[in-house]
Amino acid sequence: MHDKLQHWTVCDCGEAGNAEAHQFTDNYCHCGQYQDSKGLSLHTYDGMGYIYSMGSCTDTTVVIPETIDGVPVVGIESRAFWQNADILQVIVPGSLQIMGNHAFAYSSIAKAVFLPGAQEIGICAFYGCQNLDTVTIPESVRVIGEDAFYDCPLLSRIYYGGTIAQWKALMPIAGSYTVSCSDGVIPAVGN
Repeated sequence: MHDKLQHWTVCDCGEAGNAEAHQFTDNYCHCGQYQDSKGLSLHTYDGMGYIYSMGSCTDTTVVIPETIDGVPVVGIESRAFWQNADILQVIVPGSLQIMGNHAFAYSSIAKAVFLPGAQEIGICAFYGCQNLDTVTIPESVRVIGEDAFYDCPLLSRIYYGGTIAQWKALMPIAGSYTVSCSDGVIPAVGN
């Protein structure tokens, strides 16, 4: 078990013990907890936050926080991480409601994880990401924009939390990647 500050073991009797601080390596602790990235540039509108660039953040695993200085992060603006050569992985929070077009296009990203609650993957979001090989998408995602994963030659598998029928409603055209759903697998089709 874990929380934002520490992780601990749980005895068979249900009592927590052996609490220790997280040991983060590239914003990830072995217990499964992520550490939010610092320094991302945030634009606010009507009390909601939208990430618009890396800002001063130098992380290669970017963990987009649910809040920055008390402002809820609900969006990633268009081209926020466009052509970023440093980002290798992104963890997108469940608070995400809007992802702008080309948000990560042509970046060096290899892995994208959307946490439960996230709602949208924008048009051409990962277009031309030559290193992208794995994407994890929760059932909560209701919109995947056109060409979201176009020209991603290494993309071999998408893990989707919903059913095959739900995936086909989101993405009616099969891709050159395998999609693992909660009730089965959709095989890749040739390019």
